[in-house]
Amino acid sequence: EYYASFVPTEPTSCPCGEPRQTRTHVLCKCPLFIRQRRHLHDVLGNLIPSIMGTVKGIMALVKFIEESDA
Repeated sequence: EYYASFVPTEPTSCPCGEPRQTRTHVLCKCPLFIRQRRHLHDVLGNLIPSIMGTVKGIMALVKFIEESDA
């Protein structure tokens, strides 16, 4: 919903078939990013609380974004 308010012409569905491509879906559930998510999990363990709270988490997220072209 948030993304759609800025880019209403772009679809909000995920290429994997999920009807809504949310941050949680991409970072935690999307089957298209299993390999990239493995790196996040290796570095951070429990993903969501760790990602933005530490430099290590932010760097792992940057790597995820670079590798996934998210």
